[in-house]
Amino acid sequence: MADIQPSIGIQQKDCYRGALGIRKNAPQHQQEMPSAKTALLIAVLIVLSACKSRGPTNYYVSGIQVSRDGQLSPVGTRSLFETRPGPNYFFFHAAELTSVEHMERSPGESEPHRLLYLETTRDGRLDRTVKSDVLLMGDFGTIYADKTCFYNRPVQSSYNSVKVAFFSKGYTEAYDKPTVLPHAPEVVPPLSSVSLVRVIHNESDYTLVSADYEASGELRAFHVARAHGGDIYPATDESSYALNSKDPRLEKYGIPSILKIDSDLTLHRLRLPSVRESEVSTWLIQFHGFGKLIHQLQLREGLPFSSRWLQPSVTEEEHTIGPECDSRFRQQLSMGLPTTEY
Repeated sequence: MADIQPSIGIQQKDCYRGALGIRKNAPQHQQEMPSAKTALLIAVLIVLSACKSRGPTNYYVSGIQVSRDGQLSPVGTRSLFETRPGPNYFFFHAAELTSVEHMERSPGESEPHRLLYLETTRDGRLDRTVKSDVLLMGDFGTIYADKTCFYNRPVQSSYNSVKVAFFSKGYTEAYDKPTVLPHAPEVVPPLSSVSLVRVIHNESDYTLVSADYEASGELRAFHVARAHGGDIYPATDESSYALNSKDPRLEKYGIPSILKIDSDLTLHRLRLPSVRESEVSTWLIQFHGFGKLIHQLQLREGLPFSSRWLQPSVTEEEHTIGPECDSRFRQQLSMGLPTTEY
């Protein structure tokens, strides 16, 4: 419903839900109303009165603004509905933070998808962003790249990172789809990290393995998950293992403790430990410029037989906050801190 503002009645309904701790679109068992006690009704009436003057607590707007001191503010008329066309920023206010989801609808799509997730501290200052880009999707689920940036925390304790993660398929609205470039770009930013992905097809399900490496070849972490019919088994969802070069699982899944990447894989075979299972698909994901450009190669016997370059989108707000994110990445490198797998 384009450019339609909610009536006072709809705003009151949203505020009433907020006063009772009822989240919009929550499962039915979470939406049951508590008993109508006098004290609670008085509190609700107070909240409704406030909502009439300032609008809904959780809302969509058409833009955001980030000030020099990191204060994140909504721009435009607040609405309970998505605005069309263009970007939609959904503000959700929780007790300790505010989350903002930048949603947009691509041409030909019936539903919007998320380009960027932003999070603020209690005082409204930008604290964290997460950008998720789909790499692969199939019967094994969804394999995606996650880029996390912090803005107002100590670098020593909160690392910016780029990594590979897994999730069940069917949640396309949660990810952005990077642009597939027709050929390799003329200018390629420096290699910043690498991820090795192996999808092992067993008789009835899949085992997904990812390992994240610094550009130097140092292994930071590896994850294992099992999937069936596109769904990740909950018990194995993103099981993370502490690093240990003697861990037998590294050998079991063919994960080298050090991964040296040559500039041209077509000339130098990437030697990987073998995996005993009969059907194994292997991808090498190279992140350039801390995720600004992604080179995805599928390997066979250590050599690439398919290759594509992916260009993640850059939102309007990333033009403003991106330099700070990059600055922290560079600071982490200079201090010998991780830049992948946080």
